[in-house]
Amino acid sequence: MSTMMVQMVYPQNLTPLGLDQYLAGGWFRSSSLLFRTSLICIEQDVHSVVNIRLDLSQYSLKKRLRKLLSKNDKMFKVEYGFAKIDEKREFLYRQNKGRFKGFVFDSLEMFLYADNYNRTIFDTREVSVYHGDKLVAVSYFDIGEDSMASIIGLHDESYSKFSLGIYTMLKEIQFSIDADLRYFYPGYVLEGESSFDYKLKLGNYEYYNWKGSWKSFSEIDSEVLIVEKIKQKLSDLREKMDELGIPNYQYIYPLFSSGHIEFHWGDLFKSPIFVVCFEPYSGKNFIVVEYNVNTNQYQVSELSRNQRLKKMFFDISYQRNNIEDEKYIDDLLEYEEVLFNQTDASKVSDFLSELFKK
Repeated sequence: MSTMMVQMVYPQNLTPLGLDQYLAGGWFRSSSLLFRTSLICIEQDVHSVVNIRLDLSQYSLKKRLRKLLSKNDKMFKVEYGFAKIDEKREFLYRQNKGRFKGFVFDSLEMFLYADNYNRTIFDTREVSVYHGDKLVAVSYFDIGEDSMASIIGLHDESYSKFSLGIYTMLKEIQFSIDADLRYFYPGYVLEGESSFDYKLKLGNYEYYNWKGSWKSFSEIDSEVLIVEKIKQKLSDLREKMDELGIPNYQYIYPLFSSGHIEFHWGDLFKSPIFVVCFEPYSGKNFIVVEYNVNTNQYQVSELSRNQRLKKMFFDISYQRNNIEDEKYIDDLLEYEEVLFNQTDASKVSDFLSELFKK
């Protein structure tokens, strides 16, 4: 099986069983589409994505979580219902936007429905938390035949000491158990430590290994993850380039997923991290090297910017979170010409050396 980077589908209809099957295959929801990726550009770097789930047939609450539930249950009122959007919920979304990573939708309505005017193929519910009459937290989740997918959790920042993000997820799990659902999918974490690790506090997870299997999260350290392989291969190449005196600069490209969409107007660049050769990125046509994990080859290409498509389809807000701007390329990039493919880093650097002399 090839190593997948990004896949997207816009299903026109979706049964509860269909949602279960997508979730079991490592997919998660993003607005009106289903999406899966083995890597992502956030938190100042490119990271491997690790999809996780809880098997509720074997689930038991840890003592600390039981204590949190008991404490908050006495203080707050919890209601379940079908998803709704109003100004109170939009206010919570605006409060929380600053902590989101990567591409950020302008509103909660856009996050859940994109441009579909609240029409959706998903069975989306919510758990809302009130302190008296005040809405202090809400989370949204999709229901399948045997599964639940947690979509987004929002909370009033003035109530942060009550761990309302964890609390609403625990309430989602309670809902799942009461509804006799088997699996709870809270999305993903990243390899190593990250701000997503709060999810791991909820129980003993399984992770998806991108080969069609779910395995105990205790085995994750034995997994060879895609980003680590790409970074090592680029590091090997840059070492060879340095030895030959070839200037090189490594960049992160958040719009890499655009290259994995079927477009008819251009061959868009596909790699989230790559090396620019000879001089720093300036926006003119330039030479890059990427590493393709499917072919196990380096590819040397000439790229250009595609400003027209960027304005038409990919003018999306990207949350930097104080990242060093010079690491990132925000332009939409397009292949002009593939110049060279090779598995051996030494041969690639030799090719670039001859190109550099010209």
